[in-house]
Amino acid sequence: MTDEPAEANESPQRSEIVDDGRETRETAVAWGMRRPRGRVTPRSRWRLIVLQVLVISLVATLLGRLAWMQVDEGGQAAAAVDSRVRDIAVPAPRGLIYDQAGRVLSTNRPATDVLVDRAVLASQPDRGASVVNTIADFTGTPAATILGRMISCSEPNAGTECFTGGPYEPAPVALDVSVESVMDLIENPSRYPGISVRTRAVRDYNHDPGANAAHILGYLGSPTQSEVESDPTLHGGSLIGRGGIESAYDDYLRGQDGIQRISLDRTGITGDLLSETTPVTGASVVSTIDAQLQATVEKELADAVNVARYRGYPADSGAAVVLDVTNGDVLAAASYPTFDRQVFEAGLTDEEYAVLTGDDQPLLDRVIQAELAPASTFKVVTATAAANSGYSLDGIYPCPPAYNVGNQAFTNYESAPYPPLTIAEALVVSCNTVFYKFAAEMYAADGGLEAKPDAVEAVANTAKAFGFGSLTGVDLPGESPGRVTDRARKLSDYEELSAAYCERAENGYPEEPDPALAELYRQYAEEYCRDGDTYRVGDAINQSVGQGDILVTPLQLARAYAAVGNGGTLYAPHLVKGIVGPDGKVIEETEPEVVGTLPDSPEVLAYIQSALRDVPVRGTASSAFAGFPLNDIPVAAKTGTAEVANKETTSLFASYAPADDPKYAVVVIITQAGVGGELSAPAARKIYDAIFGVVDGQADPSRSVLVGGAPEAGLPAAVVQP
Repeated sequence: MTDEPAEANESPQRSEIVDDGRETRETAVAWGMRRPRGRVTPRSRWRLIVLQVLVISLVATLLGRLAWMQVDEGGQAAAAVDSRVRDIAVPAPRGLIYDQAGRVLSTNRPATDVLVDRAVLASQPDRGASVVNTIADFTGTPAATILGRMISCSEPNAGTECFTGGPYEPAPVALDVSVESVMDLIENPSRYPGISVRTRAVRDYNHDPGANAAHILGYLGSPTQSEVESDPTLHGGSLIGRGGIESAYDDYLRGQDGIQRISLDRTGITGDLLSETTPVTGASVVSTIDAQLQATVEKELADAVNVARYRGYPADSGAAVVLDVTNGDVLAAASYPTFDRQVFEAGLTDEEYAVLTGDDQPLLDRVIQAELAPASTFKVVTATAAANSGYSLDGIYPCPPAYNVGNQAFTNYESAPYPPLTIAEALVVSCNTVFYKFAAEMYAADGGLEAKPDAVEAVANTAKAFGFGSLTGVDLPGESPGRVTDRARKLSDYEELSAAYCERAENGYPEEPDPALAELYRQYAEEYCRDGDTYRVGDAINQSVGQGDILVTPLQLARAYAAVGNGGTLYAPHLVKGIVGPDGKVIEETEPEVVGTLPDSPEVLAYIQSALRDVPVRGTASSAFAGFPLNDIPVAAKTGTAEVANKETTSLFASYAPADDPKYAVVVIITQAGVGGELSAPAARKIYDAIFGVVDGQADPSRSVLVGGAPEAGLPAAVVQP
């Protein structure tokens, strides 16, 4: 007979449990421990000692746990209870977005979603496969999409439509479905464990008069996993602003979500509703945009693109903007191509995502993000710099067909050679060579290649004073600063880029399929590698007519011309007039913000204003404004045609009106579309027709797209409650 215990494969005998849940008796030594027979050996005594130590340790642990719960006074104990409670956010209705006259640009409509409780599905014999198929059958949502939306975004195999919520939060898997398709789910929930249906508010942007305003308003999207983790007000079912006003003013618009506290059983399955807080509706935003004018600007921009394409140009992108010159209000802003925001509501497909991020870049807001050569519209800057450098406004300057520097000839583009001209006349007919001469002589006065310590760099610094090369401060995300190049910028760029260019100079561009282009790019890289840090006279000459190393955004250009028109004040452009609470009370009202002043004396500014007023009368925009009532509503303007390497020219038009009492600045830019006076100027003229109610050559304020012929002076009465 041995003293060894029973083998481990013998079944343990357990305690019997009666209905009241109490243990009534022991039927044997627990979990296979038999009473030892015979004498007590040292080995068995050692095992008894170990068992006693284990029992004592267990009792001590239990007593310590009890004491900890007493001392904690409920703090950590409450957390243990909370682990059996699920907090479900109830999304708050989002605030509305209005136009400046009180029309709705963005509102809410009810949408029906189907959600799944992943804990319930995990407990089912088929792991929820039948539930997924049921939802797919009812809603038409592909099963693969449903499964993708159930996967937590923290998982390594998560896709673009993953779930950002917590482990006990229901996952929305079929979005914005018809109520009819899920009526059986609603009426018979007991048949479909793990499935629930909810109604939520989603954005609706489809309102009269049909303005798209996609880039201005933005769109909504689900937060990322990192955004949810860093912001306690977000959850898996949240929608937050992405781009435009929706993003810039998200904190106001989003409101405060409600919370439902639901009990869970130990498997994580939903139980009873314990408590509920009511969501708080978000505040509304009154924009500066006029819906009627916005629709007009979008139409005229798209029509101009189509005209350019009819003429054989690619016309691949464009932008148009209307500013109130007296305060910086953005009354309309259109970017082409645009996009449909509604695709974001139900989740992007791979195909839709590919289109939005493709070569056409429809998500790019070209009004504030496209950096383009301003061409001859920049000549107001060079004219100011020349006047401030001592060139006489009454002087006469040659306008030959080309200006020669060494063996390089810089030619006119838009104009033929003219007899000697004043600066004003050079602006009207857009004579490049007059401005080339100014730039070359000012460059030489600064010391040329060996710049003097006190080099003025008049053109570059005047451009900065006009607001170019820096952010305008517009209340939208993602604005680009543009670019103004002086000697210091040239050197800093070289320090940053030379290594890459020198590598290209040696290895070329093997990815370019066209051998001629590949060699041309290699030659550019070789030249930059050799002396890209040198600010040459050619750099100064090109910049003087808005070419070369100068880039501006359409909004910067509109703001600069607005400042010329209003007497020299640079305002920070803005798209929101005020914030109104859900009770109709004003929370915040935007005041005009002055951010700079043009470096023009009153005499110089009046001179330039007079010159620009002649451009639509007898200059490069005269054909576009034929028949427009210029005697009653004079327009001050400048055309531009920007040359771009290996592409068609960019068409530009910058203006303000009425020239004798400026109120509106209008800028139209279309890339790869030809000459400014032949495409962008006619589009701008049609925008002015709409603003001033011009019909058959007569202005009638009652026909204006603006209610009453002008923007609202304050917040619209339809939105604000007394």
